[in-house]
Parts: sequence; C-alpha cells; structure tokens
Amino acid sequence: MNPIKRVQVVSSLVEGTSINAMVRIRGADNHMIINMLEDMGCAFSAHLHRNVRGLRVRHLQCDEI
Repeated sequence: MNPIKRVQVVSSLVEGTSINAMVRIRGADNHMIINMLEDMGCAFSAHLHRNVRGLRVRHLQCDEI
C-alpha cells in the first residue's frame, strides 16, 4: 500500500470508521487494515513506554475512542 493510502486509512480509523467501511471506501484489503492496526498499536505502546514516565495523575478522562 502506498504511503498516501496508508495515511488515509489511518486518518479514517482514528476518526472511528469501521474496518468494513474502510474496505468499501478506500478499496483496501481487510487483512492489511488489521495488520496496520496491530503495527500502530505496537508503535504507540513503544512510544508511551519510552516517553511517558513518572506522571502523578489525580484525574484521568478518556472518551470511547
């Protein structure tokens, strides 16, 4: 998948578009999208592990995404 299409897929996923909708809208392969999600999760986990340390959190608010 070319870099432009990868950015479009990631942007749509971040906005909450379903995998099935991504297959229809972007013409991407279902398994490719799932693999991208796995890669993104691993990269984000590594980023947090390296960069987010020693926080003193009293209140934490997250939305459903």
